[in-house]
Amino acid sequence: MKKYIYILIFFAIVTNLDIVSSILGFSENRYATGLYTSEKWYSGHTEYSEAMKLSDQNKVPALIYMHTDWCQYCKKFESKLLTNKDVNLSLNKFVKIKINPETSDKDKQLYKELNGKGFPTIMFQHGKKGKIIPVRAPYTKNSGSWTLMSASQFINVLHKYGS
Repeated sequence: MKKYIYILIFFAIVTNLDIVSSILGFSENRYATGLYTSEKWYSGHTEYSEAMKLSDQNKVPALIYMHTDWCQYCKKFESKLLTNKDVNLSLNKFVKIKINPETSDKDKQLYKELNGKGFPTIMFQHGKKGKIIPVRAPYTKNSGSWTLMSASQFINVLHKYGS
């Protein structure tokens, strides 16, 4: 029996499969980035429910990005990180939702329900009933000023909250 456990552990280390971890009882998260991949961004309250259903069906986390059209920090994030090839490869493993609370009263209400705090706000949610996890990204505070994360720093955030 021990031989089989060692083989499974070795297989898990070599291949890093979530299946082996769950067989051994090491994985508590039922939502983990896996086979799902999509470039699509869902938009606003009208597509939020659809995106959450997709998150539940595919057992993948949703990344929720709250922004406005006038926000310079949002524009910089979009032009520097959201155009980065490596960032997009990592983002494709999430159900992605953009919410602009200035688009409609319902989008504003959703922003409040999700406890949006300023712009840009990024959070993760594991399905419709999942806990909302706000993150300090895509900016960090260095020496009193806000600095956009590098692509690798942002990818690390995605990996941390996406598994």
